[in-house]
Amino acid sequence: MKKILQITIALIVSSNVFAQVGIGTTSPQASLDIQSSNQATPSPTDGLLIPKADQFPTTNPTALQHGMLVYLTTTVGSDTPGFYYWNNPTTTWLPLAGGGTTYWDRNASGYLFPETTTDRVEIFNNTDANGTAGTGGLEIANALRIDRNEIITNTNTELFLQNDNNGDLSIDNTTFRVDASANRVGIGTLPGTNKFEIRNSTSGDRSLYVVKSGGTAEAARIYNSGSGTGLYVYNNSSANGTSLYNYGSGRGLYIYKGSGSGEGAYINNYANGPGLNVRSNSINANGISASSGGFYCDLGWATQTGGTSWGITSGVKGLNAASDHTGVEGRANWSNTSTTDKMGGLFYVSGTNGGGSWSSPALAAVGSIIDNTVYKILGFGIVSTLVRDTEDKERVMVAPEAPEALFQDYGIGQLVNGKAHITLDPILTKNISVDENHPLKVFVQLEGNCQGVYVTNKSASGFDVIELNNGQSNVAFSYQLVANRADENRGGQISKYADMRFKPLSKKIVQKQLEEEKQLEEEPEPKLKIKKQEARKEQ
Repeated sequence: MKKILQITIALIVSSNVFAQVGIGTTSPQASLDIQSSNQATPSPTDGLLIPKADQFPTTNPTALQHGMLVYLTTTVGSDTPGFYYWNNPTTTWLPLAGGGTTYWDRNASGYLFPETTTDRVEIFNNTDANGTAGTGGLEIANALRIDRNEIITNTNTELFLQNDNNGDLSIDNTTFRVDASANRVGIGTLPGTNKFEIRNSTSGDRSLYVVKSGGTAEAARIYNSGSGTGLYVYNNSSANGTSLYNYGSGRGLYIYKGSGSGEGAYINNYANGPGLNVRSNSINANGISASSGGFYCDLGWATQTGGTSWGITSGVKGLNAASDHTGVEGRANWSNTSTTDKMGGLFYVSGTNGGGSWSSPALAAVGSIIDNTVYKILGFGIVSTLVRDTEDKERVMVAPEAPEALFQDYGIGQLVNGKAHITLDPILTKNISVDENHPLKVFVQLEGNCQGVYVTNKSASGFDVIELNNGQSNVAFSYQLVANRADENRGGQISKYADMRFKPLSKKIVQKQLEEEKQLEEEPEPKLKIKKQEARKEQ
């Protein structure tokens, strides 16, 4: 009792003299300096014991108690045991960090974070953030600002989320931009009148690149049920307008147009490269399949495999097209034909046939102007047709061909008193050339007894048949005539047919380096390079 009284007196005296209180020390270094009995090996009772409370006072403290400290011993609502201090401005008991319901903790690396995963951070500042430092509800390093609707940076161009409160998204201004109010997306450009637009001015970068390496679904599908064009490609560069590479079993490109008057696909190419470049490296897939009006190609080439069995050996095409009227239509522009050949269609078989050198043994140019001469069909091989024999099997018949451009006609006549005049059909007369250099050739077959006949007075309009030795027979005969085809002028395109005879061809059939081969060599994916090698083996 005496010791306690001495400590109390000492505290009172020290407080009055020095305005400092020391417990366990005679040299306090603060208003209240409490030291342990042994700093190195303290006793269990060395420390400051804060008042304990099983619950917070039912009557709130006042401003005079602002900062008052207690230790909560039990869980009260969401407040768990720990140290709490009275915060008068908010009239609440707030926990000290490290005890009670602490909303923020700091780890060993100095990072500040909410104590539990269910805690949330809410910022009530509603300032509209912009490109000026100090705006927005939350700012990071004086650069990134966040408000209720936006995440932007100092330059006001690098990143927008919910820009202008329209739900927009912008990354580096035009690198990627979404106009949410108009439902439009722009890459490399601001969204314009198109729902999705890509603009690219970098020569080495593709604007759009779609690769599908497996599976049965399409690499890309366009479905259009409106009246506009399903796919519109405009190309004004030296590269291909559209190149499709498909190494899977599905479609490389699928375009469906259910109704309307517009095109399913429209390609406008002003470049030197192909407007559409489609290559299938599988021998079991068509390069392009096209159907109009619900019509599909339904013919296969079959070979007899033994007995009555037949196997379809072909049916897979580079182009597979069907329609109610015209399956395939080809057009070459009629211009500069004096120096440039034009072909509506060019069809050929080429490759190595398992050998070491390339060749094209079969070729046909259809609807063409070559060496300034119009040809219906020009190419290798023979002109033939198919007929059925008595067992209804197909047989090949071959058309006669000549070194000159010739027209033939057949007819019958009758000698009257040993003479007959044959007048040619005026349509034939209009289209043949008969003169000293192009004589009309007539072959007569008598069908009765007479002294024989000869042909004279031949012209483009007719000829005379006269019996020999001034005979007076009245027998019938048949004839065949052959004449050179006359030169023809069709819309200013003049073809010199009359003088054709083993006409030299000033062109040479050679193998060209395919553009798609060049592009495959540029592809970075190893699989594409492997496929290129396989394609060459197939050739």
